[in-house]
Amino acid sequence: MDVLWLCVLGLMLGGWFVLDGFVIGTGMLLRRVARTPDERRTVMAAVGPYFLAGEVWLVVSAGVLIAAYPDLEKSAFTAFRPVVVVLVCCWVLRSASIWFRARRPEEATQRRWERLLAGASAGFAACWGLVLGNLAQGLPAVSGQVSFGTLFGVLPLLGAVAMVALLALHGAAFTAARTTGEPSRRAAAEARRLALPAAGLLLAAA
Repeated sequence: MDVLWLCVLGLMLGGWFVLDGFVIGTGMLLRRVARTPDERRTVMAAVGPYFLAGEVWLVVSAGVLIAAYPDLEKSAFTAFRPVVVVLVCCWVLRSASIWFRARRPEEATQRRWERLLAGASAGFAACWGLVLGNLAQGLPAVSGQVSFGTLFGVLPLLGAVAMVALLALHGAAFTAARTTGEPSRRAAAEARRLALPAAGLLLAAA
C-alpha cells in the first residue's frame, strides 16, 4: 500500500511539473520572448487554458502527501519551513500576477505585474529545487528545522538552479510550439540556448 501511495504521489507531482511547469517557464521568459503588449497578450492566451488545471495537480499532490504520509508532511514542512513559506508566497504572487496583469489597460501597470510574474515564477521554481535538493539529502533524524547551511547547501542550490533552467526551457519550448511569429521565433532561440545548460545542471543534480 505504501508503494501504491508513493506511485500516486509521484504521478501527481509529475503531472504538475509537466502541466504547470511550462506556465512557470513562460512567466519567467514572458518579457524576453514577447516585446510588445500584443505579443505578450498572445503568449498569455496560449497558457491560459492550462493555468488552473496545472495548479489542481499541485493541490491534489499536497492532499495525497497529507493523507498518505502525515509524518513525512509534518517533518518536511517543519524542516524546510523558510523555503516552504517563500514557495507559497511566490505561488500566490505568480497567480495574482497572471490574474491582475490584464485588469488595467495601462502599459505601465501591466509592466509591473509582468515583472512580478517573472520574479515570482523564478522564485517558485527555485524553491521547488531547494525542497527537492534537501529531500535528496534526507530529513533530520530528530524533527525540527534544519540549519541554514544545510538548507542552502551545495546540492539544494544546484537543485534550485537546475529547476529554474529546466522550467525555463519547458516554457520556451511550449511558447515556440503554441505561438507564431516573433514570439515563437524568440522562444525557439531561448530553448536552443537553454537546452545544454539545463541538461548539464539536471545531470549534475541527479
